[in-house]
Amino acid sequence: MKYLFFIFSTMFSGVIFAQGPSIKFVADKRMVAVGDTVILKITKSANVPDTKLKIGAEVGKDYKIVYAREDEINKDISYIWLIFKKIGPINVSITAKVTVDSIPKGKKVIEKIPISLKYEKKGYFLITDKNEYSELNQLFTGGDVDSYIKLVKKASKMVENDKYSKDPFAYIWLARGLYLISGESLDFSMSKYQPYKSAFNDAVSALSKALKYDNNGFLEKVPTDDKNLTDDKFSGFINEMQYKYYDEIVLSNLTNDTAVVKGKTKIKDYAKINTSISKYLKITKNPICVKYLQVACLFNLKDANAKVLLKEAELELTKYIAGKDSLVFTETDELFFAAGICELLKYYSSNKKATDACVLQKRAIAALPTLIENREKFEEFQEYYDEECK
Repeated sequence: MKYLFFIFSTMFSGVIFAQGPSIKFVADKRMVAVGDTVILKITKSANVPDTKLKIGAEVGKDYKIVYAREDEINKDISYIWLIFKKIGPINVSITAKVTVDSIPKGKKVIEKIPISLKYEKKGYFLITDKNEYSELNQLFTGGDVDSYIKLVKKASKMVENDKYSKDPFAYIWLARGLYLISGESLDFSMSKYQPYKSAFNDAVSALSKALKYDNNGFLEKVPTDDKNLTDDKFSGFINEMQYKYYDEIVLSNLTNDTAVVKGKTKIKDYAKINTSISKYLKITKNPICVKYLQVACLFNLKDANAKVLLKEAELELTKYIAGKDSLVFTETDELFFAAGICELLKYYSSNKKATDACVLQKRAIAALPTLIENREKFEEFQEYYDEECK
């Protein structure tokens, strides 16, 4: 008899299991307006007797179960109709307790082993309120500073309310309003404008929270009335905010060879660049995109922490490559990643570390194939690309 191998290292180290039990769920939609119905489909393998559903909200108060039934053909599939009342991200998980046949390592006798299964998705649902966002959108399209201030005040009240305290849409509307105000030429001696002296930094803080609570990329995939299209107004705004830092860190500082003058040598201000990178980390979901730029800065500064950070970056890049179907770089993330790779390749080249450069090049292309596919966008990378490195 052939066996599939399942490792439950925390409980059953060294135990071999036969065909393993499985549980899973999927919903017909995941971004749901308050009061709308969503159908949750739960699937289990035949050797799982029952499953237990857990929703990260209070039944009756935050959501209600409208109806539930088994599939008419496959009894291992069941459906639950839900209506949510609570705005914000909702965690969902299912668990099951089963007994499986196993052959302990070193033995020939089959034993019954009890195990626990769990399938969990954090922030699986995002519950929204269409009417609230409609008002915010109207204020946004007002096109003048008074409308933007009203937008900020409205969004600020929303995020202070427990109902919206973890709603990424409320925070990103707040960020958009603050960002627009930061671009206005205001007389801060006027009392009504004084609260907005730090509008840009406040916008960054609001965007940081929006991304924190947006566990599944909902801000980048906003549904429209046309099921085949999504609204990119939020993803466009996120990229615009991110590019502000790319312009400051890379275009203004990294490419500026006259930033610091030591004796007769002109060098880049790597200390300043490294400090500035921490700002970008607040508004990206992919810290790996700037890790190699940080490593390059530390190596050039002869900082002992460079090797430690490099190991961290290599581990993170491995995870990114393995899961890049679900982890997606924004346009600016890509630019930062490419800049970091180029800067580290320069360092390796100047220090005659050809092997390290080759390894880095191969891993970078595996993570971001467009480095060599889009020569126009990543023009600088082409300068350091070694065709003999395979």
